[in-house]
Amino acid sequence: LAGADLIGAVQAVSIDVHRGEIFVIMGLSGSGKSTLVRCMSRLIEPTAGEIIFDGRDLLKATERELIEIRRHKMGMVFQHFALLPHQTVLGNVAFPLAIQGIDRATREARARKIIELVGLKGRELYFPRQLSGGQQQRVGIARSLAVEPELWFLDEPFSALDAGLRASLRD
Repeated sequence: LAGADLIGAVQAVSIDVHRGEIFVIMGLSGSGKSTLVRCMSRLIEPTAGEIIFDGRDLLKATERELIEIRRHKMGMVFQHFALLPHQTVLGNVAFPLAIQGIDRATREARARKIIELVGLKGRELYFPRQLSGGQQQRVGIARSLAVEPELWFLDEPFSALDAGLRASLRD
């Protein structure tokens, strides 16, 4: 865009995160934290640089390869968790496993374990509209954990939760 007034959202960033590490990006509102996370997962296309994951540059991955990486190796939880309103809690948590082609019994068993882990046991058949904001956020967290991701992107995932629950889920 010649002549356009462009503002770089993320510039000169270098991050090195190793297996098992927890890495936190902190900064003021509007400083580019969410944009950086979205660039790393390629939900936003970076204009330069490289993103190395499992020894390969994600910027060189085809759309199909990227979809497979996201389905099997990445989990993402954002502030707005985009639950499927026509699916129950169980259906929402099991959804990414269905996309992977995992049989119903296996995916529902795994989903039930994760639902219990986030403190929603007994609400498996509720729909998102029947849940509080904090409960909906826990469904989003559970859904992202269902695939047992190697890399887990979190963008203010606990913002709708009270302090006690926040600490419990962090553990």
